[in-house]
Amino acid sequence: MDGQDLCDAELRVVARYAETYRARLGDLSWFMKCLNEPIARQANREGQCTGHFWESRFKSYPLDTEEAVLTCMAYVDLNPIRATTAKNADERLSTLP
Repeated sequence: MDGQDLCDAELRVVARYAETYRARLGDLSWFMKCLNEPIARQANREGQCTGHFWESRFKSYPLDTEEAVLTCMAYVDLNPIRATTAKNADERLSTLP
């Protein structure tokens, strides 16, 4: 459908929907809600419990310098060691998919 089959009122509704979805595409909070909700529902069903899947709300920080990007990369890279799911970098690398 190329829009020629729609009347003016329908085109206005489509334009409003398009505006809403364009705004959502750039909204991390909306994305995290869409990601979290089905995961939480499934985990709650499997665990026969209720509540949030993650303990707290995600955090978002701008990485506006090279130092900030490198710090973030090091944090992500070393997170399995910090979480004690790996003892060292070699072990962490062997568990990557």
